[in-house]
Amino acid sequence: MAGDFQTRIEDIIGSVGDTQLITNSLTDAASEFINMVPAELLWSVSTETADKTTNGYSVSNVKILDVRKENGTDGEYVSCKEVPLNYERKVQDPNSLFYPSSQEPIFFRKAGGIYVYGGTAVGSSPNAFKVVEISYPAVAFGDSSVAAFPDEWEYIIVLGAAIKCRMRQLADKRGSLPSTLDLSSTITLPSVPSVPVFSYSDASATNISAQTVSISGTAPTYTKPVFSAPSLTSIGTMTLPEVPVASPTTAQILTITGTAPTYTSPTTTISGVLWATEYPSQASA
Repeated sequence: MAGDFQTRIEDIIGSVGDTQLITNSLTDAASEFINMVPAELLWSVSTETADKTTNGYSVSNVKILDVRKENGTDGEYVSCKEVPLNYERKVQDPNSLFYPSSQEPIFFRKAGGIYVYGGTAVGSSPNAFKVVEISYPAVAFGDSSVAAFPDEWEYIIVLGAAIKCRMRQLADKRGSLPSTLDLSSTITLPSVPSVPVFSYSDASATNISAQTVSISGTAPTYTKPVFSAPSLTSIGTMTLPEVPVASPTTAQILTITGTAPTYTSPTTTISGVLWATEYPSQASA
């Protein structure tokens, strides 16, 4: 990316005026970024040391990603498990449950160095160890890139350094303010407004005089409407039936002519032995 780090920072927050501050901010931002990024994303910027044949390898100003020890066979390295420093005596005692094997070596940090144990003591191959590490970079204000850093990560370092420099700018601005702020000679305060006076009259019945309303003119009269049934003989093409004649008011005489019918009653004849025997009087009749 074009431009040095100072130019890129001042393009964001304005002039800083302290190149040492910019350098320190860039270096601190780079270290903080390395510490925050997950280890699996840092392999591209890591390095591996040569074989170490003695314990106490110095690891100052570096981030350790892995420690590997040979398992007794030349060139066969096994990752070591990190343990707390208080395991130092236990991992060196063959009778301890925590004594590591050559297939499960361990390491711990002590006095700025790395100490590795597991199986045969550290020595020349096949008992050497290596360290996979990342050195924290020193970034100067006039640099335009960070060694061994991907270009896509540099803007994060620039933003981190810009924030640190901005905090310095704010501190300088706060320090330039007077300890006592006297506004009496530069600001004229407005006069205090007078307290308003309100008047109010009670709207009770005693304060309202009687009012007279006069209405002149003649009151309207009401005429009841008269309803007359319409006389219709047809609706469209339909002829309405005639109005039925009123009931007669005089007596009417009905004359029936002809001969009245006569009535002949039916006769029944019953005969037989049983009937004559049981009802003799009926049988002879």
